[in-house]
Amino acid sequence: MDDLATEAAGASVIMATCADERHPAENILEPKDGSFWATTGLYPQEFVIKLGSVSQVNKIRTLTSNVKRFVLEYCEGEVPDKFKPVFEVELADKNARLQTEVHQVNCQAGSSSSPSAAGGGTLPACTGSPSSDKEEEEEEE
Repeated sequence: MDDLATEAAGASVIMATCADERHPAENILEPKDGSFWATTGLYPQEFVIKLGSVSQVNKIRTLTSNVKRFVLEYCEGEVPDKFKPVFEVELADKNARLQTEVHQVNCQAGSSSSPSAAGGGTLPACTGSPSSDKEEEEEEE
């Protein structure tokens, strides 16, 4: 199955609750090792991913560090304001090691023409909310 959440597939991060210029939210879509989004500040942190087209989503894979809980929602309407829950999971504490999760899901992200908080054009969108009680301490070059 295709990886829908990559820049090559037309996906983009259109909203994130925090920004670190060394590790920007766009890194959420980056498949290579050593590239990551570093969150700072208060929790929970949230991001919205715009997929390249209306898509059936069957599997979600997350790679995180120091995340306690992850919530996934999706939007299928014309206006990206009514997100529906997909799953919520508590993640095991791995002492700053990588947390790898794979979840089977069944949702079809819809489209939007609204240039609001979720962007414009064709907009399949999923929101993710990783929340943590630890700040990112490691910095990779």
